[in-house]
Amino acid sequence: MPAFANALAARAAASAVAVGLLAACGQSATAPSPSPASPSTAKSATALTPVVIGKALNTLTLTIANIAEAEGYFKDAGLAVKLITFNGSSQANAALIGGSTQFTMANVIPFELARQQGVPIEAVELIDRGLTQQLIVSKRWLSAHPVPPNASVAARIAALRGSTFAQIGPTDLAEFRLMLAQAHLSPNAVQVVQLGSGPEAAAAMAHGRIDEFQQSPPTSLEVVARGDGTLFLNYPKAFPQWSQMTNDIVWTTTSYARSHPDVVARVVTALARANHFVVTHPQQALALEKQWFPSVPTAVLEQSLQLIAFSSDGRQTAAGWQQASAFLHQLGVLKANSPEPKEGVDWTNQFDRYGSSP
Repeated sequence: MPAFANALAARAAASAVAVGLLAACGQSATAPSPSPASPSTAKSATALTPVVIGKALNTLTLTIANIAEAEGYFKDAGLAVKLITFNGSSQANAALIGGSTQFTMANVIPFELARQQGVPIEAVELIDRGLTQQLIVSKRWLSAHPVPPNASVAARIAALRGSTFAQIGPTDLAEFRLMLAQAHLSPNAVQVVQLGSGPEAAAAMAHGRIDEFQQSPPTSLEVVARGDGTLFLNYPKAFPQWSQMTNDIVWTTTSYARSHPDVVARVVTALARANHFVVTHPQQALALEKQWFPSVPTAVLEQSLQLIAFSSDGRQTAAGWQQASAFLHQLGVLKANSPEPKEGVDWTNQFDRYGSSP
């Protein structure tokens, strides 16, 4: 396993044992509206079950939880949900293992890192497929290091030798280092600095402290819209071979899934309804997203939603997990002899009562 993957795995293991009760304010909005196919498990307001869901970051993909709350899907399912947004998957996982949250929403990479270290968790919901990130490079760097418009992916990455990359989490660093390898560059060819969030990276680029960072929309596209950076690589377009891979997911601990199967089913079903809402009602979803990203121009939000391949029903597939496994092996996150993710062990659809035909 490459040295950087060892470091990532060590970080994941540390986050699993360094359990701290983390407190942060979740972002949510309430604007219930009628929706078909309400689950039969709906309960009265006096019998709502409290649940805490941790979002690794405030990204567009993870706002399906906010949509589930805004559209009343959690309440329909008899749930009183508190949303907490963390600064990364390590914090979110630590809170899950510590018991201060019951669910984590994050990328498949930290999920598999934790699984490799023996952390007893399982994926219960698919949010979106394929890579969603964009690599944003400062205009200042590109003016000094011009790259032809028709340059290959490898040539583009090679042009970043000597630049400064802002790492926001283990996911983006692992993916970026895979890009470096494809351009035959060592991990040391680019300086890496640690920052806490996408907006922090955007501010650092605006002030000339970093040259590039990787982030999902809308943060990535907002930087471009402001004129501080250039869309250097759009990963969904640059890497179509990963278009069906499991990407962002929802997971819980195996013990919680076994001891509270009905609660897990209600949470998963509500989130599946939110996924379906985003796919089938894009303009209504766009209006809701403005509540959580008020400073982002509407055109940027709309473009961002179009770039993300949201699952229409939240259901995971063996093919999606196989692609994810192949991708993670290329990253060096998974060992060469690691078993393939298995349904019923690593992931399951058994809690999704919404199904593929809402």
